This record gives sequence, structure tokens and C-alpha cells, in this order.
Amino acid sequence: MKYRLVMIAILLALSAANLSADAADDFALGVEAYHAGDYEQALQIFKAIEDSGYVSPELYFNLGNSYYKTGQKGMAVAAYMQAEILSPRGDDIKANLQFVRSTLRDKVEDSLQNPIWQFVKESSLYFRANELTWIAFIIYLVIIALLIYQVFYKQKNIVYLLVIFFAAALLIISGSMLGINLKLNYYTDRGVITEPEVDVLAGPGPISDVRFTAHEGLTFRILEQESGYYEGIFANKLKGWVEISKAYQF
Repeated sequence: MKYRLVMIAILLALSAANLSADAADDFALGVEAYHAGDYEQALQIFKAIEDSGYVSPELYFNLGNSYYKTGQKGMAVAAYMQAEILSPRGDDIKANLQFVRSTLRDKVEDSLQNPIWQFVKESSLYFRANELTWIAFIIYLVIIALLIYQVFYKQKNIVYLLVIFFAAALLIISGSMLGINLKLNYYTDRGVITEPEVDVLAGPGPISDVRFTAHEGLTFRILEQESGYYEGIFANKLKGWVEISKAYQF
């Protein structure tokens, strides 16, 4: 597998600004355990850091590596996807996520996806939410400055007005991209199958008909939770219910 783990020195430098001294030491111990081949120990250390409330793409990246090495492909997919939210242009994250997915039994592509929506979604997810916030805010300030200048200096030049119109269009676009980014990354509950094989049912109960079988690592969007089951929508708009104990919500 293509593992380009961040060097310990870099990890410690990043940790210094965000973690306590003890947590930074634990992060280093986790990396050392991973490189020593003690993947279970590394996983426990990284999970403890996550449980403390700290999140970062480096943490989730290392969690994904450790989950994969301990045979937990479903959890590895979840960790890499969480890392991708925090670092959407991270090549190592994308490479490892793509690799793990290539080893899964269910290699499902959403053939029903609208190409225009796919382009809009990918463009919105190319940036972090805070980046889009700053872009929209800066454009907003530019528009305010242009309008103030127009009021005081009575600008009626068509080019000047077109610049204002163009800036307003950019503000609408960036604001829309921010909304899509937040919706998909922070206001959508996702799930991943964590068992080798799971029956996806027609209803929330063991006597419900089996609609199809899902395998470890397959992700879905959680619609609701009822009676110990998640109702999810899978690729190609397939819907069904999965036992909570056989999936992980993230």
C-alpha cells in the first residue's frame, strides 16, 4: 500500500501548536509504534488522542493507516474520509483512500449521478469550509468598497458596474459552494459497513426482507435511525436498513 506517513518531526511541529505536551508525546509514540509494526498499539494511541477531542488530517490519516494494518478496512475508509474533509487536496490521503477502496468487495460507482451536480459537488469539496468562508468574506468586502467608492465618486462607467456585477456573481457562487460544502461535510450523517458481510433490509427489523447484501467498507448516507437500525441510501440510490452494530457513523 502507498503509505507516505508524515515524518515524525513534521508531526511534532504540527502538534506543538494544537496539542498539549502530553498529547504531542502520545502522537510521537503512536508514529513510533506504527513504524515498529505494532499497529494495534498505534491504533489505540491515535484513538485515545481522537477521544480527547483533538482532530486533524494528520491524526485521521494515521488512524486510517492503523485501521487498515489491523484489518479494519471499513474504519480505515471512514478515517480517510474524515481526513479528506479537513485536507481535501491531500494527495496522500486520496491515494490511501483510493487504494483501500480498490481492495473492497463492493466497488460501486454511482452511475445515476448528474454530471453537472457532480462537477458542482467536486468543486465545492475541493476547498475547506474555512477557505470558502474567507473567499466569500473577502469578495463581500470588495463589493462594499466598490459600492462606497461609487456613492462618493458617482461612478457610472459601464466597466466599473460590470466589475461590481461580476464580484456579486462570485459572492453568490462562493456562498453557494460554502453551503454545499457544509451540507455534505458537516450536516450529512455518513455510515460505513464494518462487518465482512451485512444484509441490507427492507425495514428496521430482523424479519424484514433482504434487499441486497453489503460488504465491509461500503459507505452510505444515513437518513434516520430506528429500533437499532440505520436507514441508509447507498450508491445508485439503493435504500435499506442496516443494524447499527454492523456499521459506524461518522
